[in-house]
Amino acid sequence: EQLRFARFEFNQALDLRPHRVEPAVHLITVAMGLQSGDVDEHFERALAIDPYDPEAYDQALWAHRGHWGRNPTATLAIARRALASEDYHTGVPDWGRYAIEKIIQDYGLEAAQPYVANIWPELSAYLDRRAEQPTPLSDTAYFFQLGVKLAHAAGRPDDRDAYLRRLRDVGGRILNPEAYGLTAQGIPTAAPARATES
Repeated sequence: EQLRFARFEFNQALDLRPHRVEPAVHLITVAMGLQSGDVDEHFERALAIDPYDPEAYDQALWAHRGHWGRNPTATLAIARRALASEDYHTGVPDWGRYAIEKIIQDYGLEAAQPYVANIWPELSAYLDRRAEQPTPLSDTAYFFQLGVKLAHAAGRPDDRDAYLRRLRDVGGRILNPEAYGLTAQGIPTAAPARATES
């Protein structure tokens, strides 16, 4: 009953101040609680008001994880939308990478592989662009490390090895290389099965 009342109140708030993103984001949370199936509608509504709102991305991703929904296809759609953004200064593309990491975390490497492979071209373009724009918290080596990890998750051993070479070129190294199909010395072991093109 309280969630239904909250939905009513947030809808009224949007009617009164349609330029404010907060009520639309809260409606994502309410939709999660009600399991009403309109999370994506509220996510779109929030982004129509503010396409850079991090809370909208965060709540939409949570809505498709765990006991709220477990919908990797919807999470992949959020990732694709975020990675398509050219607004790197806002951090929106980072939500795309974050979404893919959540798919891997939620479903495991083998089950996640088709999803990661499906978005690999966009994801690798993101990693390359981010590597060209290092920050004090995320240097070039960090994005090459992610490239190794995500290429492995996509079933792309040649791309994994290319990121590994680039990582070594900038003086970086892989932590826990065995997790990415590499020996402790960073030498590729048996390659994982290649993902099929979608």
